[in-house]
Amino acid sequence: MERPIVGLCLFVLLAACSPGPQSPASHISNDAAEGPTASAPPTSGPPAPVHTCFDPEASRRIMEARAEFDAAELAAFDELDRIMGGYRHQMQISREQYVRHLAGEAVPATRSAAWTQEHENRAAYARSVVDPQIRAARARLERETLLAMQEFFARELQARRMARVDYLRYTREIRKGEFAEFRGRKWTGPAVYEFRGTHLSPEYRKVLQEVRLLWQAQGRRASVITHVDTNQEFYRTLVPRE
Repeated sequence: MERPIVGLCLFVLLAACSPGPQSPASHISNDAAEGPTASAPPTSGPPAPVHTCFDPEASRRIMEARAEFDAAELAAFDELDRIMGGYRHQMQISREQYVRHLAGEAVPATRSAAWTQEHENRAAYARSVVDPQIRAARARLERETLLAMQEFFARELQARRMARVDYLRYTREIRKGEFAEFRGRKWTGPAVYEFRGTHLSPEYRKVLQEVRLLWQAQGRRASVITHVDTNQEFYRTLVPRE
């Protein structure tokens, strides 16, 4: 084994990701590469129109709920960064490792047991502070979105734009208070708008697709929301009855 270069050291900056469920369940999503961030500036050029069956009231409430969640989630991750801090560790590497480092190759990091223990202690404390904030924000988002959808479909039924049989089909999970699991933000990554769940009915998948489109529009902050005229034929053909 080569002798280490005297005085040569690297500083390793801790970078971690927030844990999240990684089940192989089916999902409704946009491509991760295209996922907008909640804080992304408006795109240049004319805004891309978003056509949705949700009426203006439901669209506004769904987008506002997501905006409030994004703000709360970002604030929680800022708190996580503050608690964890910039944690550096000094170490020596061999000449071979140094050459590989200069060439852009990954260099294995050898950290002391004390460093690892300190990191684990900080991470455990930080998550105990931040996780309840994120769970509470998610719960608020679910409640507000479910309520907006429930009241929208009630308006559709009352205005006879939707047959009762289709109302029962499209709102089965909504009336039960079920909200599909969605991907959360990574520590430094973008917000990816994706729903997951293998138990979702075809009707609920269509409804969540509309929600996802509005979430994306809120993230871009530059989209024109266009309400699609609905009627009983629209809901019959959107997801054909079995």
